[in-house]
Amino acid sequence: MERRRQTRIERERQSIRRLRTARRTVSYILSKMIALIAIVSLCVLAFLTTERMANLYILVTEGMTLRAQCAIGEGDEQQLEYYFTANAIRNDEKLNSPVFSRYEFTGYNYDLSVEGISVWPWSTTATVTAVETMGLKGNIKAEFIDDEKTAADYPLPEWETCRLEILFVFNGTRWYIANIAIVERKPATAPLLTPDPNATVLPMATPTPSPDVVMLG
Repeated sequence: MERRRQTRIERERQSIRRLRTARRTVSYILSKMIALIAIVSLCVLAFLTTERMANLYILVTEGMTLRAQCAIGEGDEQQLEYYFTANAIRNDEKLNSPVFSRYEFTGYNYDLSVEGISVWPWSTTATVTAVETMGLKGNIKAEFIDDEKTAADYPLPEWETCRLEILFVFNGTRWYIANIAIVERKPATAPLLTPDPNATVLPMATPTPSPDVVMLG
């Protein structure tokens, strides 16, 4: 009887050891799977974030360049709707200012230096921080020169260098610029080169049209 009891106890101990070993194995496998899933998820998030940032970089540089061109009468205003919401176009001081329409521009040098892009893969809004600089060359149009005055009496209007916070919204298909806010006026920047009137402006990529923007919740 004593021998049988000892045999039974030994079997129970072996079963407990096997159970503990199985638990440790399962725990090890689960921990490795969780770590793998976390790494894959981070890689996917990083890829999607990078993809969105690259898309926003292209849209902000092309859209803001077109905005500047339209403000001085050198761009196709119909193309603005591919980059800006209708409300942004309607409320844009640069686009709606009559100041630049009084001048004939022979050259310009536009630069948008993107400093940061804030966006998440799941977000429907994004923010781009950039410094906008523009050098202009031209003269007042003859019909706006008063009697006894010359073109020299009408200096070119200044395109003020500013650090901007540019808000994008996503309508489910693509991003649009919804608002442009001035964060800092005349930040320290390197001066632009004098515009070359003989320089040819490179054409921008034509974006794909999409429906009106509806901001998602």
